[in-house]
Amino acid sequence: MKRQNQSSVVEFILLGFSNFPELQEQLFGVFLVVYLVTLMGNAIIIVIISLEQSLYVPMYLFLLNLSVVDVSFSAVIMPQMLVVLSTEKTIITFSSCFAQMYFLLLFGGTECILLGAMAYDRFAAICHPLSYTMLMSKGVFMKLVMFSWVSGVMVATVQTTWVFSFPFCGPNELNHLFCETPPVLELVCADTFLFEIYAFTGTILIVMVPFLLILLSYIRILFAILKMPSTTGRQKAFSTCASHLTSVTLFYGTASMTYLQPKSGYSPETKKLMSLAYTLLTPLLNPLIYTLRNSEMKRALMKFWRRKDNRHISHWIRITQSEPFLLPGGVSSLENEAHSRKTERRNRRRAALWGFLDYLPGDSDGNVIIIVIISLEQSLYVPMYLFLLNLSVVDVSFSAVIMPQMLVVLSTEKTSISFICCNLPSSELPNAYDKGVFMKLVMFSWVSGVMVATVQTTWVFSFPFCGPSEINHISCETPAVLELACADTFLFEI
Repeated sequence: MKRQNQSSVVEFILLGFSNFPELQEQLFGVFLVVYLVTLMGNAIIIVIISLEQSLYVPMYLFLLNLSVVDVSFSAVIMPQMLVVLSTEKTIITFSSCFAQMYFLLLFGGTECILLGAMAYDRFAAICHPLSYTMLMSKGVFMKLVMFSWVSGVMVATVQTTWVFSFPFCGPNELNHLFCETPPVLELVCADTFLFEIYAFTGTILIVMVPFLLILLSYIRILFAILKMPSTTGRQKAFSTCASHLTSVTLFYGTASMTYLQPKSGYSPETKKLMSLAYTLLTPLLNPLIYTLRNSEMKRALMKFWRRKDNRHISHWIRITQSEPFLLPGGVSSLENEAHSRKTERRNRRRAALWGFLDYLPGDSDGNVIIIVIISLEQSLYVPMYLFLLNLSVVDVSFSAVIMPQMLVVLSTEKTSISFICCNLPSSELPNAYDKGVFMKLVMFSWVSGVMVATVQTTWVFSFPFCGPSEINHISCETPAVLELACADTFLFEI
């Protein structure tokens, strides 16, 4: 009987703010704006830190990881939340609810440990500046980052699997905005005492312990700051730490109130507000806090925008840099001409790089929006839009294969690529998606792509390559690679 009851619940109904139908449209607009600002703010941080080599230090690399977590956090929560706010009731399948809870816990647990690691980094930099490079070496940094992500994976795997191993006998209405542990646990028709003990213990270890370590670190930092003789130094240290503490207090406070007691006596509306505080506000505020209150980030941001504006006057730069003045005793005309050609190539490459950087976010975001909308809107589950969904998946994959290597090529004079890596991007991708005939077309498209890629790539790289090793192209495409083969390619060309 228990097994029958357990299998009876195959989907959940998310109620959201259905008690306040008059606020649904306003909340939808607010949350949509928050989502877009969150994505844009964190994407800017990721791009700036990735492109600015002066920010390749632990503090900003931790911030880069935090922005990746926040973008992922928002992508897990916000699309479903917007669907809930746009309808009276939203149905979410058992497996979708499992996946949402899993990734929510994964990114939430990762952020808990990551914020603690960032506090340790600031403690080492301010309290032990002379031994900072030893305390926060590359090895220590990598271990802390890996520990953060592995902890998130472990917490998500154990907790989500445990929750969904319980029987759900009904009702199946979740009075919440998304699949979070406390509201899902309320629908379980079994004794959850052991799980609640685990949840309490896990929250202490993942949330409260890092939070206490952060507080201890900042107490030490506070005393170190007060001992600084320079007023400017104190202000800079306070500015750096205040931004971190603001984010930490909001995140840990609401997360601990939510998970210390999964079956707490808070009203459903209070639980929703607490969940929104750490899933909605924290990813939104982190970019604002770390960019507006951090002078180095602001300088890097201004430098980024100046470089972006400079590409619009790249023609003027080419003219002024390609025709330098010749002074007596200077370089010869031949050397000057070579220098001019080199400068012109560099400026063209820079203009092309910024052009591709402008194109790439729009290309990726457009296809991702199509994938999200069609996946969430059941009225679009017809062949026409399912073909479009599959096409967007292919286009995103296509860009992900080609564009990163292309950007590296455009940012350097010459780019080396290993034999194996060149083998991988040359795979040909299919275009398609369809039930009955539809599914056959989909399977045929993907299988055809796999067969073409396997046969052609294997055959090309079975030829001997005697040299030279320079590919006059921006990616490892078949014709460009084939020109370097030192064997008869007649049969392959047929």
